[in-house]
Amino acid sequence: MTDARYDRRAVLKIALTALPVVTIASNAAAEQTLPHMDENESLAKAMGYVHDARQIDSNKVPQYKAGSTCSNCMQLKGQDGEEWRPCALFTGKLVNSHGWCKVWQPKPA
Repeated sequence: MTDARYDRRAVLKIALTALPVVTIASNAAAEQTLPHMDENESLAKAMGYVHDARQIDSNKVPQYKAGSTCSNCMQLKGQDGEEWRPCALFTGKLVNSHGWCKVWQPKPA
């Protein structure tokens, strides 16, 4: 019978190397299971959030600037191209990348 021994340092190094990959994958999976932001929620109403920025009347909402959407806001997280993504302001919810709210700030160039 052979006594196979593993170098503890090698095992620990492999485990620590794999940890960030596992964490990123689990965070991405968790974000996809979050509920969509409801425009009728009190926080959404307070922030003026809408799912589709094209519906905003700039005469009624002077903060809105044509072309500003969640997809080009610095608060939006997640992968470019995804329709529903997490936002730093609405924790625990996904916002529509075509949406907009009063806290919109342009992404840095």
